[in-house]
Amino acid sequence: MSHAPSIHLRHVSASDQRAGFFAGACSFIAWGLLPLYWKNLSDIPSFVVLAHRILWSLVVVAPVLIAQKRLSATLGVARNARTMLTLAASGLTIGMNWAMYIWAVTSGFIVETSLGYYITPLVNAAFGCIFLRERPRPLQIAAIVLAVAGVMIMIVGYGQIPGIALFLAVTFAGYGFIRKIAPLESVPGLFWETLILLPFSLIYLFWASAHGLGNMTTYPLRTDLFLVGCGIITALPMIGFAFAARRLSLITLGLLQYLSPSLAFFIGVFMYHEPFTRAHAVAFGCIWCALLLHSVSGLRAHRAAMRPGRKG
Repeated sequence: MSHAPSIHLRHVSASDQRAGFFAGACSFIAWGLLPLYWKNLSDIPSFVVLAHRILWSLVVVAPVLIAQKRLSATLGVARNARTMLTLAASGLTIGMNWAMYIWAVTSGFIVETSLGYYITPLVNAAFGCIFLRERPRPLQIAAIVLAVAGVMIMIVGYGQIPGIALFLAVTFAGYGFIRKIAPLESVPGLFWETLILLPFSLIYLFWASAHGLGNMTTYPLRTDLFLVGCGIITALPMIGFAFAARRLSLITLGLLQYLSPSLAFFIGVFMYHEPFTRAHAVAFGCIWCALLLHSVSGLRAHRAAMRPGRKG
């Protein structure tokens, strides 16, 4: 997901905040349930699914911008070379994230994807310290240390580096970091990112069809509908998130985002019976404790910023 500009909550009514909370919760729940969707496309090569996701996302987002009368302004961004380079970088980054996520889910690694998205807020904090020279608060330092400990436990107890989780965390945190630079909201940003990736997607789909990897004329109707639906399940949560981001505090959004990996975790363990060893339990325990510290630190900082007489 990308980051929509926030507005001061004092200018948002209680009803708008409730609507924002509902939209945000629905978006994060939808993202958490995505493994159930991708499992229906397990027989299709992951890059074919990715290419369709890019294509149909653009098909869904473009009419939304037209209906909102924002397409002209969105296209006007093309005049700024720096913004376009930034969007190209964010498009490439989210494309890699999507590719890994689809492959991991369809290959039976849902639990590890949930670990990756649990780690993401902590990677965000680390990126802020490294690239933006932000001074980490004591609880943030403790959270990052706990998260590193959790990963190390996975490496020792599980016998291998949790590569999928780390790749998803770094690419998604990197995507958020890049999108902060581009002065564009979530939905227009998604339009440009998918438009930039579209030529590569079409070339790959033609290549895949020519090499017998299948196309929409050979798949069953049910599969075709799921492929077309990739655009809807990508765009609608993004639209809901953009709506919520303008009406909720970052603290509330930050807490809501844990719905997604939590749902994925339960789906992986209890529906698809993926392995969950003692090493997993200890590692996830460290990550959950780290997220608790991170959330408390953010809540304290938010309260301090909202005190009377505090500027900014």
